[in-house]
Amino acid sequence: MTMSEKERGRLVTLIIKRIKGRTDAAEDGRLEAWAALSTDNRRMLNELLDTDTLIRQLLQYEKPDLTAAWQKLTLKIPALASVPRPGAAASPIINGKVHRSRSWWGIAAAAAVAVVAGGVYLYIHRDTPAVAPPRDVARETNNHQEKAGPTAYFFQPASYKLTVAVRDVTTLDAASVPKKGMSLYGDLFIRRQGQDTLVYEHLLAGQAPSRPTVNTVSTPKGGWYNVVLPDGSKVRLNAASSLDFMTTFGPRERTVTLQGEAYFEVTHAQPAPFIVKVKRAGDTVKISAEGTTFNVKAYKDDGYIKTSLVDGRLQVADPRQRVVARIHPGEEYLQYENGINRRLMPDDIQAAIAWKNGRFNFSEAPLQDVMRQIGRWYDADIEFRDKPEMKVNMEVSRKDPLAEVLKSIQTIGPVHFDIKGKKIIVSR
Repeated sequence: MTMSEKERGRLVTLIIKRIKGRTDAAEDGRLEAWAALSTDNRRMLNELLDTDTLIRQLLQYEKPDLTAAWQKLTLKIPALASVPRPGAAASPIINGKVHRSRSWWGIAAAAAVAVVAGGVYLYIHRDTPAVAPPRDVARETNNHQEKAGPTAYFFQPASYKLTVAVRDVTTLDAASVPKKGMSLYGDLFIRRQGQDTLVYEHLLAGQAPSRPTVNTVSTPKGGWYNVVLPDGSKVRLNAASSLDFMTTFGPRERTVTLQGEAYFEVTHAQPAPFIVKVKRAGDTVKISAEGTTFNVKAYKDDGYIKTSLVDGRLQVADPRQRVVARIHPGEEYLQYENGINRRLMPDDIQAAIAWKNGRFNFSEAPLQDVMRQIGRWYDADIEFRDKPEMKVNMEVSRKDPLAEVLKSIQTIGPVHFDIKGKKIIVSR
């Protein structure tokens, strides 16, 4: 289908805004809708948004004439007029060597935006979507370089992604929920708050839906989201996680079922205890809280359940051990698949919830555990050719490019990473 010149200009402008982090949920939805039209569009969008790769390539050149290139490009693409023109910046000389200052990254980023905009403009100028020709670009992956052909996958940090299973029949994308709200079950409404929060609320206070139903919200690998439950409790879902809950809570308890990881802020609005159920082979662990702030990590492939209490009161009922453990603020409780339970007193409970604040915080963490977290966050498949026996101690931003995170891990011990397609191969 042929796009008009006006439509091409709008798409270019939209992608520029996305690169600059200034799109709202509706604009992100339009971009996703365009990408969903074909696999070529999806690949093209992924490649264009991978500005870190473009910047690294630009930095391979000593002093490109960015101003001249920009002027030529803006003559061909008027939509670039809204993008700041790259300026000049001097490089300091230290010990006889030229060092690029931080301002160089701003220049390179602006140039990368220009390259991206030019690329998408030329791409969508075709009459019909076609497979982009293979790019013979060496993509840096620390100590390894790989040719990025047409099937290459470009990793992005997790972004706002959530689906809602409605009556186990329809799957609703949270990005499509209007801010003014929409009816979900009877008088139960959901509305989107900002770009990252879905709010459940009863339209008529004190009245519950005629037929309470189990509702499921899920994040994929490479996604996270906030959810405000019908009782006002707040939940932040980490990547590759899901939460089941009733559309209305009973008078005796408020129960949810978790797979994956979530940070809970339980409201005092109802006196009934708030219960998080985690299914484990042969039984169900129950975590009970009242007006409490805590984190539960319960990924099946981790082989353990970890409950971290920030504030309030908490108890964990373990059917396998036939015990009820009472947890105090600042404590963690680990339950392993082999039946062993451990109570921990970490130096800083904030490390357990660093993910909620946009950080990776690893303290004596096994490499396998670290790579599972990275795989979920960047939507990567992890393969161990062998298993390097090493512990990871580091803290980095979860917004950092994947290559930077892997490089930080390599400085800790003897480990090597290769990237092939969507897979990260770990070896010694």
